[in-house]
Amino acid sequence: MGSATITHPEKVLFPDDGITKGELAAYYEAIAPVMLPHVANRPVTMERYPSGIASKGFWQKDVSKGFPDWLERVEVPKKDGTVHHPVVTDVRSLLWTVNQNTITHHVWSSRVPDLKHPDVCVFDLDPSTDDVASVRAAAIGLRDLLEKLTLPSWIKTTGSKGFHIVVPLDGKATMGEAARFADARSLLWTVNQNTITHHVWNRRTPNLQHPDICVFDLDPSIDDAAAVRAAALALRTLLDELGLPSAVKTSGSKGFHIVVPLDATVRTGAVARFADAIGTLMVARHPDTLTQEFSKADRGGRILVDTGRNGYSATFAAPYTVRARPGAPVSAPCTWTEIERGEVAPRSFTVRTMPGRIAEVGDLWAGMAADAGRLTAETLDRLEALSTAASAQPPAASR
Repeated sequence: MGSATITHPEKVLFPDDGITKGELAAYYEAIAPVMLPHVANRPVTMERYPSGIASKGFWQKDVSKGFPDWLERVEVPKKDGTVHHPVVTDVRSLLWTVNQNTITHHVWSSRVPDLKHPDVCVFDLDPSTDDVASVRAAAIGLRDLLEKLTLPSWIKTTGSKGFHIVVPLDGKATMGEAARFADARSLLWTVNQNTITHHVWNRRTPNLQHPDICVFDLDPSIDDAAAVRAAALALRTLLDELGLPSAVKTSGSKGFHIVVPLDATVRTGAVARFADAIGTLMVARHPDTLTQEFSKADRGGRILVDTGRNGYSATFAAPYTVRARPGAPVSAPCTWTEIERGEVAPRSFTVRTMPGRIAEVGDLWAGMAADAGRLTAETLDRLEALSTAASAQPPAASR
C-alpha cells in the first residue's frame, strides 16, 4: 500500500461494524488524492486506538522514536521543552500514521515552514446533544455573518455531532491575530441577532460563585453630568478609605459605573452584601443627593446608587458595549482624572468616536485584574466602623 507496510491488517478497529485496520488503510489510500492538499505540511496530532474504538485511545503529538528516517517531522516549542510533530506530505506518510492505529488526524491551521501564519481560520460548532437541525441553523447563521464581513467560508461535517466552518486565509495574519478573530465570532454572532447592548455578569465561567468585580451603577433621575460625576468621586473616596482600588466607565446612558476589581476569592452573596452596605453608607453620607430607592417616583430627584448589579444572575452593561440611545453611545472606560476635570459625560463616547479613542488611550482597563483588591475581615471591619460613624451623625435637616 503506497510503499507503506500495514501490520496486522486483520485487526478490528470498529467492532460493531467489523471495519479492520486494513480496510481503514485502504480508505486513506483511496482518499489521499483529495485529502493530502488539505493536510500536507501541517503538524499532526494522531488520535490512536491500538485496541480499537471499544477501548480507550490516546492522542499523540510527539514522535521522537520508532519512526522511519524518511518521515518528516517539525520541532515545535512548548512549555519546558519541544514537541516533534509528524508531518504528512504524501501517501506513504499518511499510511504510516494509519499503521500506528491512527483513526483521526488533528492538524494545525498553519503549515510548515511558516507555522506562525495560518492559512485557514476554523470554527467548530459543537452541540451538547445530537441536534442536527440546531447545529445546521448555527452553521448557516455563521455563514451569513461571514458573508457580511465579505469572507468566504467552507463547511464540512465533524464526523461527530457538529460541523466545521473554515475561512481560507492568505497566510499574512499571525496565529494570534487569527485566534483573536475566531474568538470574536461569538461577539459578532450576538450582533448578527440585532443585539445592541450586552449585559454581563460580574463573574466568569467556570467560577460563577466568585465575582472578580463589584459594580456600582450611579443612575441619576435626570441628565445631570456634574452631579453624577460628583457622586462618582465621592464613591471613589469611600473606596479609597477602605483601601480598595476602583475604576470608572461611562454607562452610555445617564450615569457612571464604578467597578472594584476583586481577586475572586469571595462568594457572590458576600460581595452583594458588601456592595449594598457601601450603598447604604454612601446614602448616609450624602442623603440630599443620593438614594437607594429604585422607583424614580421615590427618588426625589436624587441619584440612585444601584448595587443590585452584584447579585446572582444580575448583569451590568459590558465595557465597550453600545447603548440603544440616539447617537449610539458606548459604555466606555475613562480615567478618574477625566472625571475630576469634567472632561467626560455619560454619553461622551459613540461608535463613531471610539476607534479614535482606542487609538489614543488604548484599553484603560487592560491592567485592572493585576490591581485586584480583596474583601478581607479588616476591610469589612473598617466599613462597619465608617457606617457606625455615619449613623451617629444628626440628620441633615437638623445639622
